[in-house]
Amino acid sequence: MTRSDVVPPDVIRGMRRRSALMVVAGLLLFGLFTAGVVISGGRFESLLVRGEPAAGVVVASHPGSRWGSASVEVRFTVAGVERVREVRTEDATRKVGDPITVHYDPDDPEQVTGPDMPHDPGWLTLFMLGALGLALLLTTCGMVGVVRWVRRTRALRAHEWRSGQAELVAKRRARVRFDDGDDDLVLAVNLTSPVAGALHDGPVLVGGSGTRLVVARPSPLLLLAAKQVDEST
Repeated sequence: MTRSDVVPPDVIRGMRRRSALMVVAGLLLFGLFTAGVVISGGRFESLLVRGEPAAGVVVASHPGSRWGSASVEVRFTVAGVERVREVRTEDATRKVGDPITVHYDPDDPEQVTGPDMPHDPGWLTLFMLGALGLALLLTTCGMVGVVRWVRRTRALRAHEWRSGQAELVAKRRARVRFDDGDDDLVLAVNLTSPVAGALHDGPVLVGGSGTRLVVARPSPLLLLAAKQVDEST
């Protein structure tokens, strides 16, 4: 086996590009999250400032859960028309009969808020939190991947591919016996590799050195980041 036959150069570049795309996707999601927070906060503050105040009373109370905050149903009157609107509240002590002041949009009285009332629906808050979590995950994993494959690309320039036979000795760990008769190499596949479990007994190419190894399984082609470890560990 040779590098040109089994591992085309663009495959290594593709690993770096994939990691870079994860970083870009994570940053875009983070940007969308930030924009959502700014827009949401601006709408909330705007309604508090330009909204018309109305005296209301709590007619029903709903406790919060692990997935959302508490809510209350408020009865208030706009232009002689009585309305009831359920709103989330950060004050879980509110009970039926408590007076409450709401601010409503004169153009759309169904849009109401108050000083301790998150204006956005609970599903939107959960969606934004999910987007933030995904953004952090993509950005972190992508940056780790970029650093990993940049370092291994440099290591491959100094230490070319060597062919050998892999023998699994433990989960995510293999001993490689090189075809050129050099000493065996015990390596551990990085725990963060999403396909680490795909390594199995058979022919492989190993490139790089030390903690910056790349294992190539020829058929079907699969690249794994790995590192050399002491057999006793």
